[in-house]
Order: sequence, then C-alpha cells, then structure tokens
Amino acid sequence: MASDVVLIPVQPSGLDVRGVHAVVALLAEASMVKPNRKASFVISRKIVNTALGRDVLEALAIYRMHVLAASFGQRVAFAEALTNGQTVFDLDPASAASTEAAALTREAMEFAHAKKGGDATASACRSDAG
Repeated sequence: MASDVVLIPVQPSGLDVRGVHAVVALLAEASMVKPNRKASFVISRKIVNTALGRDVLEALAIYRMHVLAASFGQRVAFAEALTNGQTVFDLDPASAASTEAAALTREAMEFAHAKKGGDATASACRSDAG
C-alpha cells in the first residue's frame, strides 16, 4: 500500500462493520512498511435520526481507529449526480448533499495534513453520532 492516508467507507450496518475487519488487518500489516500512514473510517449512506446511524460509531470503536465526524447521508442526489456524470455541486450547490460533501472534504484534508499522534490520529474514535 503506497497511500499516506486511507479513508475507509463504511455504511451503518452490522455487515459493513464486520466487513471492514479485513481492511483494518491489512492496514495493520502494512504499517510495518509504512508506519506513518493514517487511516480513518468515513460513514456513508447514514440515515439520520435512526438507531443505526447513532450506533455505528459505537460499533466501530472495537477497531480503535479514527472516524471522521462528517459523513454522507443516504441521499438520492448522490445517485442522480453519478448517473448524470455530475457532482452534487453541479446539481445543487446549496443542497444537503453538497454541504455534506464539502464538510467531509474539509475534514478529510485536515485529517490528512494533521500530525499523526495529534487530535486526528488513528487511536481515537469519535463519539458524536450527529
């Protein structure tokens, strides 16, 4: 793995939470070659105001890895944009999907540029389910 930063998308489901185990194990193995690599989970297709949306952070805590606070909700705009060869910003720059994409991009960039071992490390898991 040549990447300096790895973002691991995970949906708020038991199947996804269990399924990322192989990715986490691969990252642990690859850390022997690249010990400064940073990794974070990104919650995708989150359905707001549901138990699944809230509980996914607790479920991911077993991996003791960073989870970005920003997430992608379950939104039709993402599928429509992809189908039309566009981005959600092209469809409606003021939409909830565009707001989520901008927030996630900002946070991912901050995470990527933060010093490992600081606030944005792989050792902390966010507890704010949003």
